[in-house]
Amino acid sequence: MDFWRAVDILNKRKWLILLSVIVTLALTFGATRIIGSKWIATVNFASTSARAGLPEGGIVNDPSMNPATVRTQAALYTAIVKSNKVLQPAYEKAGIRPVEFQSITDGVKFDAKGPGIFELQVSDNNPQRAAVLANEITVRFMEHYKELYNQEAIKVRNQAKEQLDQVDGRLNGARKRYQDYREKYKLVGNLAEQLSPALYRLQSSRSQRDEVIQLMSEAEARLADRQTELAKEPKYLPVMITSSENEFLLGLRSQLSAAKIRLGTLEPLYTPKHILIVQQQALITQLEKDIKAEEAKPAQKQGERLNPREGMLRESVVAIRQDIAGYKAKLNSLSDSLTRAEAEVSRYSGVDGQLAILVGDVTQLMATRSALSDRFQSAQMALDQAQRQIPLTAMDRVSEFNPPVNTSSGRTQKLIVLAALCALLGTAGLLIAYDSLDRRLRTVREAELVLPGPILTAIPQPVGAVTEQVLPRATELHPLSLHSEAYRFLGLHLLSARGKRIRSIMVLSAKADQGSLSTVTNLGITLAQAGKRVIVVDANIRTPRLHDAFGIGNQFGLTDLLQSPDAASLESALHPTSVPNLRVITSGAAYANPWELFRSNNLMELAGRLSDLADYVIYDTPSALAFTDALNLAPAVDAAFLCVRALEAPSGAEQRLIEMLEDSNVVVLGSVLSNVPATILESYQNYQRYYPTAASSAPSLGPGTGSSGIGGGAAVAVAPVSTSWLESGSNGNGSNGNKSNGSHTPGSDA
Repeated sequence: MDFWRAVDILNKRKWLILLSVIVTLALTFGATRIIGSKWIATVNFASTSARAGLPEGGIVNDPSMNPATVRTQAALYTAIVKSNKVLQPAYEKAGIRPVEFQSITDGVKFDAKGPGIFELQVSDNNPQRAAVLANEITVRFMEHYKELYNQEAIKVRNQAKEQLDQVDGRLNGARKRYQDYREKYKLVGNLAEQLSPALYRLQSSRSQRDEVIQLMSEAEARLADRQTELAKEPKYLPVMITSSENEFLLGLRSQLSAAKIRLGTLEPLYTPKHILIVQQQALITQLEKDIKAEEAKPAQKQGERLNPREGMLRESVVAIRQDIAGYKAKLNSLSDSLTRAEAEVSRYSGVDGQLAILVGDVTQLMATRSALSDRFQSAQMALDQAQRQIPLTAMDRVSEFNPPVNTSSGRTQKLIVLAALCALLGTAGLLIAYDSLDRRLRTVREAELVLPGPILTAIPQPVGAVTEQVLPRATELHPLSLHSEAYRFLGLHLLSARGKRIRSIMVLSAKADQGSLSTVTNLGITLAQAGKRVIVVDANIRTPRLHDAFGIGNQFGLTDLLQSPDAASLESALHPTSVPNLRVITSGAAYANPWELFRSNNLMELAGRLSDLADYVIYDTPSALAFTDALNLAPAVDAAFLCVRALEAPSGAEQRLIEMLEDSNVVVLGSVLSNVPATILESYQNYQRYYPTAASSAPSLGPGTGSSGIGGGAAVAVAPVSTSWLESGSNGNGSNGNKSNGSHTPGSDA
């Protein structure tokens, strides 16, 4: 997104941004008034275990200066400071009521400021009370902490000694059980080395036994199969005498006759290269070869001969039985070996498991004793240190040289400025982000960048007298409207087309409700008003609406013509309209299989007849990606227009549709963009006085046109006509000061 686009977005929403800033300022100011002033009284502490400075080389080797240790000490001091034995006397001395205890306690903090340096902070809205509380909490904290420090050190040392003695007793017992167990089973060296050969023999015997059992099972299964086949196979085979006209030969000839009849019914319906034709011809060729081969065979004499397959099966049964006997003998031998191996291994059964448990007990107890020993040494050292020194020293208490500090001074102004800035930037960012994520086609420029073809014309949204019901015939009923001028640009593109003469046009869309009906009807009216003979055909037999737009019946139409495209039927299907030179063919009665209609040869015959009767034939079609009707109609047209609806996100279906039409050799002239907001059209802003809307008188549409939804809003057309008269990146008033040179647009010459 470029800079000016962002400026345009913010300019459109400037009142929303201003409202957001005002609301944020009001809320921020109110919050600061409720909170009020905040005074903080501070007392600094120094740990007597901290070094006065760094040792030589600048390396910190004092454990008390380790960051993890400092954080742990700060947490301990915080718990002590906020205990009842410290806060209760301090609150009573400062005259604080019990109902205020919780709020005051939340303002008491004890944090580490560095190695061995700690800070007590007491927050209150009264500076005198904050100073008294800080000093009283300091006194109570120092007394209570020294008492706890010595008591805790002695308690920890005694607990560690008691736990260490208990583990020593359990460890001695585990070692004795381990030695007794080894002597009981006379274990010398490693148990795994003594047991490994016996386990290998046991595993090998089991593996060989399982393999032999598997082979024997497979052999028995094969024997059963061969015996079943042998029982079904006769020992002798008869030899029959056959005549030149045997039953098999007669069957082949009957199949050949049926295949030729089938081919005769398929040839009028499909081309010679169609898959059904090719398959049928291949079948006929194969049947003819089989008949010739059968006729060439000599007659045989009646008799009997031995069945060779029966002999092979009998020999196979004997061989499999011999294999099964060998497997059984080998299985007996392996069973004896397995019994001996299991007896050898059973002597050590359970020995290794119990021994491993005993070893694990000893190892675990030794690790526990080592940890408890370290803990006991640390506890003893902590006790010695606690007895020699005071844990903490208060460096400076609250006084006139260290008074409470007002942290809320200037805070209100800063918060208001910060809130205004955040509201401004946040709202602007959200508006720009929302606009960037909005993938709808909101301007003609966006449509030109996304759609696969040029935008031929942009049809405004229904406005004023041009309603959704009137839009399909706007060029007839409201010839001075902006909608009529937009459709005339589409007609001008056809009338001024160079090169190949375009006579039959298909108007299609990738999905439903894209404005194709309004494009078809208004394009037909525009060309008819230009003196051209026009026939509009409703090829949308799925959801036909053309007959409603012109207020005519739909008893006989396109579906009937595709079944019988003779001259009489065509004359019955052509309906005159109130526009000279314009005739309409409705969709006709519903048909069970539209595919069969559009794939018949009658389609091209009907298209040729229509081309002879008119200068332009325009077809309306259903959604081209939902139904195959539009693609089936492709051979009957010279070109196509693609209709796309504005204010909708493109799905990529339009590009796929263009590719499918190109594969069908259909030229897509461009796109028609419908339902475009009139405010983004530059011509609407500059020349709207020339296009009557609400005040114009609307002629009656006639019967049948009052149903809602006809035209689906507006349509969008694409073509190489200049669209510089459309605002493409535009601000809300449609006037960016840039006009295209030489482009003929509605109202530009007024």
